[in-house]
Amino acid sequence: MNNGEATRCPICPHACVIPEGGTGYCGVRVNKNGCIQSDTYGVVSGIALDPIEKKPLRRFCEGSMILSIGGYGCNLRCPFCQNSHIAAITGADCPVQSAPRDTHASLAYTPTSSAYTHTSSAHSHASSAHSHASIADREATHDLPLILPAHLAAMAQKYVPKGNIGVAYTYNEPLINYEYLLDCAKAVREAGLKNVLVTNGLINPKPLEALLPFIDAMNIDLKGFTEDFYAGLAGYPVNKKSPGGVTPEGVILEGLTPGGLIPKGEASLSFLDTVKNTIVHAQKNCHIEVTTLIIPNENETHAEPIARWLAEISPEIPYHISRFFPRHNYADKQSTPPQTLRDLAQTARKYLKYVYTGNL
Repeated sequence: MNNGEATRCPICPHACVIPEGGTGYCGVRVNKNGCIQSDTYGVVSGIALDPIEKKPLRRFCEGSMILSIGGYGCNLRCPFCQNSHIAAITGADCPVQSAPRDTHASLAYTPTSSAYTHTSSAHSHASSAHSHASIADREATHDLPLILPAHLAAMAQKYVPKGNIGVAYTYNEPLINYEYLLDCAKAVREAGLKNVLVTNGLINPKPLEALLPFIDAMNIDLKGFTEDFYAGLAGYPVNKKSPGGVTPEGVILEGLTPGGLIPKGEASLSFLDTVKNTIVHAQKNCHIEVTTLIIPNENETHAEPIARWLAEISPEIPYHISRFFPRHNYADKQSTPPQTLRDLAQTARKYLKYVYTGNL
C-alpha cells in the first residue's frame, strides 16, 4: 500500500493513475490510502425481476426470469448511451454512500424482515457496527438501502418460486464496481443460483480470470470493430494512440490506451482487443452472447466483420444486432431504420447460426 501516493487501477484498459482521494475515469473507483476500490459498494440504481431474454440472452435458460440489478457509472463515454441517467453519475453523486467492503461479511439480510441484522463473523471489524447503524438509519427514513451480497443472494432465493434463476448485473457497467460484483457472484453461486453479466467487456485479463469461475452467462457489447471507434467512445482523440495527459479530475491516463503501454513497459491491449479478449476467454468458461447497437452512419459496416470474427471462435455464438433510439448526446439523431437491421442480420447469418434483431 502506497499511502498518499498515486496508484494505478488494475481493472480496465484506462489504467488510470489515481491520486490520493481522486477518482478514476469511470467516476466510481477511488484511491483511499493508496488502495484502489469502488466508491459504490452496495449502492444500487435499480432492481427488477426481468425475463432472461431482456438481457438479451436468447439461448440461455429460455423462458426463465432473473433478478436484475444495476449501479452507477461507466468506463466509456458513448454519445449514444441508452442509460446515461445512471451511467453518467459518479460515486460522489450517488443518492446513497457505499459501505466499506469489509463490512459485508458481518451484515446479513433476513428475507422475512426489511432490516439488516448482525451475524457473527471472523472477519468482523469495529467499523461494522457503525455501518450497520447507518444502513438502519437509511431504511428508517425510506432512503434507497444498500444491497450487500448476502442480502442480494437472499432476495434472489426469495424469487425462485416466480421463476428466478439468479442475478443479472446490468443497466450500467457492472465491471467498474468489481469488488461488489465478485462478492455478489460468490454469494449467489453459494446460494445455488446463476450469475449473468451484461457488460461492455472492458476488463483486464487478470481480474477477468478471477471473475469468470463465478459467471454462468454473459452478454458482451461489441460496440464496433475498429480502434478509432473505441478510442472515441473511451474519450481519446481518434487517431491519437497514446494520449496520456490528465483528466479534469486530475487523473493521469498513462496506458492501455490503443497502442500504448501501461507503466513499467508491460504489454498492453487496446480497447477493442480488450473486449475481444474478454469474448474469447469468456466463451471458454461460460455461455456468451454478443450485442452490437447499430448507430446510423457510424457502425453499420462493422456488423459483418464482427459476425465473421465471432464465427472464427464459434459459429454458434448468438449475435444480437440492435436498434438505436435517440438518447443522450445523440438525441437529435434518427433511430436505426428497421430494414437496416434486417439486412445486417441477413448478412451476419452467412457466418453465424443464431442472429437476432433487437429493439424492433
